[in-house]
Amino acid sequence: MAADNRAAKSTNDAEETITVVADGAQQSATSGYQPLSSATATLTSMPLLDIPQVVNTVSDRVLEDQHATSLDEALYNVANVVQTNTLGGTQDAFTRRGFGANRDGSIMTNGLRTVLPRSFNAATERVEVLKGPASTLYGILDPGGLINVITKRPERQFSGSVSGTSTSFGGGTGSVDITGPIEGTNLAYRLIGEYQNEDYWRNFGKNKSSFIAPSLTWFGERATVTASYSHRDYSAPFDRGTIFDLNTGHAVNVDRKNPLR
Repeated sequence: MAADNRAAKSTNDAEETITVVADGAQQSATSGYQPLSSATATLTSMPLLDIPQVVNTVSDRVLEDQHATSLDEALYNVANVVQTNTLGGTQDAFTRRGFGANRDGSIMTNGLRTVLPRSFNAATERVEVLKGPASTLYGILDPGGLINVITKRPERQFSGSVSGTSTSFGGGTGSVDITGPIEGTNLAYRLIGEYQNEDYWRNFGKNKSSFIAPSLTWFGERATVTASYSHRDYSAPFDRGTIFDLNTGHAVNVDRKNPLR
């Protein structure tokens, strides 16, 4: 009887065995739908769970799924970040928690102040928003926070992509992205280019832009060094919108081909 009980117990243990299969795909600390770390709040890469400040990250996967073409579109899902006066659509401008205006220095690229009126382009990997007075870590800024645009860097594995879009108004945008290692060295390169030629939606003018961004990274045992360059030329219609008659609630009859200045 005892032997039968031991045999039955052994059979039950065998039936209850659970097999776990591990997936070899791993998510890097700064990629994926929800990145695991950030360097915007502390100037050093740290896990988001260990950062006391509020940091919202719009990852590369989100930007791709939402087909974001501007910084305004990239920040749609970030609370307390609202577009403000863009000077007729010629530059990026946002308020963070009610603070900020255009040209207030709160939009950065890789943690550095930039003179570019528009910071979002084909080289953008993700966008991080640091909220609250921790923005003063970067100098004299409004206490509402800052926006940090993180660009793509060279990778050790070769990859490339070509993409294009078109609009119902006419024209479109094309881009190319190539990266890979330099054989026999600890170097990797990346080259990103983009060209845009689209008709403006109000039937006057065009959105034109050309962009190129080469970069080179040296991979050491304990550190990496990246040298990058970007150049962008763009032109866009200066559009202040139209005006509404408060008595009728309708737009004033203004020729749509002639914008207000």
